[in-house]
Amino acid sequence: MNTYGNPKKSILNKSIVIISILALVLTAVSTITVTESAYASEEGIVFKPESHDDYDYMTELYGSDVPVSKIYQALIQYNISSGGTKYKGSGECWGYANKVKSLFGGGGSTKYVRKKSTAKNLYRYLKNVKPGTHVRFGDSKTGSGRHSIVLYKVTKDRIYYSDANAGSFDNEIKHYNMTLDHFASSRSYILWYIQPKGSYKVSSTKIVTAAKDKDQQVVVACQPRSGASSYTVYRASSKKGKYTKLATVKSPIYVDKDPLLGKYNYYKIKPNNGSMSGCKRAIVKLAAPAKLTVKCTEEGYPKISWSKVKGAKKYVIYEVDYDEDDEFYKHPTYKKYKTFTGTSSTFKLKYGNNFAIKAIATNSKANSDYLEFDAWRRAPQPKIINGGLDENGTYVVNVRIPYDLSDFDDITVDLMRSDSKNGEYKTVGTAYAYSKSEVNNEDDYYYYNEYQYNKNTFDPETSVINITDEDCKAEATYYYKAVARADWSEGLDSEIVKLTVPERPVVEVNYGNGILYRYLGGDPIKYVYGGVTYTKNLRLTYWSELYYEDENGQGFVVDQSGCVWEASYDKENDQFEYGDPVGYNTYEEEYDDEF
Repeated sequence: MNTYGNPKKSILNKSIVIISILALVLTAVSTITVTESAYASEEGIVFKPESHDDYDYMTELYGSDVPVSKIYQALIQYNISSGGTKYKGSGECWGYANKVKSLFGGGGSTKYVRKKSTAKNLYRYLKNVKPGTHVRFGDSKTGSGRHSIVLYKVTKDRIYYSDANAGSFDNEIKHYNMTLDHFASSRSYILWYIQPKGSYKVSSTKIVTAAKDKDQQVVVACQPRSGASSYTVYRASSKKGKYTKLATVKSPIYVDKDPLLGKYNYYKIKPNNGSMSGCKRAIVKLAAPAKLTVKCTEEGYPKISWSKVKGAKKYVIYEVDYDEDDEFYKHPTYKKYKTFTGTSSTFKLKYGNNFAIKAIATNSKANSDYLEFDAWRRAPQPKIINGGLDENGTYVVNVRIPYDLSDFDDITVDLMRSDSKNGEYKTVGTAYAYSKSEVNNEDDYYYYNEYQYNKNTFDPETSVINITDEDCKAEATYYYKAVARADWSEGLDSEIVKLTVPERPVVEVNYGNGILYRYLGGDPIKYVYGGVTYTKNLRLTYWSELYYEDENGQGFVVDQSGCVWEASYDKENDQFEYGDPVGYNTYEEEYDDEF
């Protein structure tokens, strides 16, 4: 703990702390949702500190509940909502404790204790304190005060309190629910004095606070007036404007669930047995755009849409940039990209970036928080034109991308096939659609595989990408779709197209001194030589040599020049084993010296 604050100043300032609103409440990062029904009963309302991930090892915001009266509950609730913010008033920890004490009605004679801070002494001297009491600790029985806290409740087991400026947190406000033993062991110095909270008897109505919560509601609270059985709440859009009645309630706390968004809300409260209070104002930020979706257009541009924000007059999109040295990305910079009045837009981006959107009201102080999202230029959507056999009898599907591709370095297209429209699609072929790289030699060509076009020849209106499907079956019907891919993105799938692979035509090929009949690009059907037709186990070897068997099952291999070898075929392993050469196109001819 640091030595901050002057206890003597508390005596001088007693008259000026009655109606001060906590600056910390109005600048709270997060708040606990408050409802009027939570304060309906006279007693038994419980104080439940929410769990916070604080750096301070003493923080244990869970455990027993603290029963308090309804007005205490409201004030504790407001104070708890400030956790993690900075106390901006004077006096640091001492000033914060006095500020909260004033919020609770402030007053009473200071009680000097000067006892060692053991669990036993803490319980003995603090067990009957009222919520909001300022408690001060010192280094010795004769030394000055060292640290101040705001005390809510002490039991034999636990202590509930708040403080500011603990350790090196620079006036950060924290709230604690911890064991009394732990508290005592962490403060080995002296319980110096107690400044108790006074009574709530006041001669006129004072609004304590009008603060917004995270649900875009404004919670208005005033100090209760003795004998008052009801309170009427009024609101205006300007300080001297017309105040309209909102409601009459029994509690001195009211929740405005439908405040003016993007504007100032001015509130007054009048008890049934007293005069009208002064006013307090609150401004409610707009909600951040919600249900934001990012979709890809056919051209590959991101299209974003979001739900309408109540009170928003326009929406602004920002490019978001993070400093490379910002390890946890906590301090982005925002550059205005575009302003919209609607709730959707298409980004004509060359590449992509991080973006953020916020809703804007007529009053710039009521802007919403940023909502960040990614928006990238993606590969455009291809279209399948048709399919057919090429000159080698291989089935080829023709695809076109009818959009400009000059923004990209490389675009490839994957062809996917399924046996049914809603079945599983597997990639059966890939081809380049576009590349800025030139193909100048065989190595480049091999690298680019089925390279199609460069930037000088690709025409989105006429250029066709040919993708082969080598594993399809003749006369079978398949469902095809295609997708284009760039280095950083994948575009929309094409529409699904149903195509039937045609039967391959039978062609005649001169093979040695005979005629080979085969499907175009397919397996041999029959081989005719010397008036004999061979059909048994016809195969083409890896080197396009023809294997055939005679009526006795003797196998031969013949090449296109007519050279013949005895051979056998291993069906299981799909392998050929060559024997002795036997001549030209028949085993009956004599051995030729040319062999």
